[in-house]
Amino acid sequence: GLYESQYSGVISVKIAKGVMLTGGVNRVVAVSNDRVSNTEWRPRQQISFPIIALGRGKLAGRVRFEQRFRSDGSDVGHRVRPEVSYAIPLTDKLKFRLAHESYFNFNTTNFGQRAGHERMRNSAALSFPMAKGVSAEVGYMNQYRFNRDGRDLMEHALTTGLSAKF
Repeated sequence: GLYESQYSGVISVKIAKGVMLTGGVNRVVAVSNDRVSNTEWRPRQQISFPIIALGRGKLAGRVRFEQRFRSDGSDVGHRVRPEVSYAIPLTDKLKFRLAHESYFNFNTTNFGQRAGHERMRNSAALSFPMAKGVSAEVGYMNQYRFNRDGRDLMEHALTTGLSAKF
């Protein structure tokens, strides 16, 4: 069932050809046994940049910094989420994207964040326009969580997204 929902708002500014600075916030609601277990606010800052063109596609990078404020703790968690991705157009409207992202926590918190390499995500997605300024994405994500106290966890998820540009 549903165990988490996220809502984001961001503003991006192009500072050079293909280079974007982005700032915003995520609101994350965690659900357990059909009840909200905690809520989280994540202010974030990121820089996205092209790396190289490979064939018809493009290899790109992104570095995101986040601060985590959770309802079930009083500490602030700090982390960085670098990502590398490869996107290629399949048709004039359909794009395919592969990505790898890792999570590195800078500190340990009283809500359970532990300093160090927390997880990695690998994903594949198709994106397409739905209307002027509106696009959708559907894909698969494999997430591997490192667990120092026991067995590591591997999660498989169907991902969906809807984006609007103003």
